Amino acid sequence: MGGDGVYTTWDKDSKQRLKLSAAQGNSLTCAAFNPAGTIFAYGVGNDGSRGDLGADKTKPTHVALHKLTEVDIGKRQKA
Repeated sequence: MGGDGVYTTWDKDSKQRLKLSAAQGNSLTCAAFNPAGTIFAYGVGNDGSRGDLGADKTKPTHVALHKLTEVDIGKRQKA
């Protein structure tokens, strides 16, 4: 997942990045799509990569939902 707190969507056929999310303020610890593929859910929190002493306990842990749009999942237009 994203230890840097961002996620990226890609066009798998052209291997081009479609969208880079804004930083979420903490690591992304898990992610899933709903069965219809229209909503992306992800967990934001301490992923343990900095150890217990390096974790910033002031940052909130939460689950976020992102409604996918054509920008997120559409094919990139060729120039």
